[in-house]
Amino acid sequence: MRGRDVCPICDEVTTLTRHHLSPVAVGAGKDRGVKARYVKLCRPCHELAHRIWGPGDRYEGPEERELFVRELRARRT
Repeated sequence: MRGRDVCPICDEVTTLTRHHLSPVAVGAGKDRGVKARYVKLCRPCHELAHRIWGPGDRYEGPEERELFVRELRARRT
């Protein structure tokens, strides 16, 4: 589900998408309702996360929300 909100990385008010902190291919999709398993991001920040840490089932970024947000903010510049 998508909603208009504030991206935690760039502070843009826009439609956000769900970024799973562990790949859907390894079970992240099974617990969609568990907010600790994903971060809602704007499309550009979501794409940046996958450019930095790998796409889809090869995503190797932080799996802890606070660490993920902190690291992606730092790499955005």
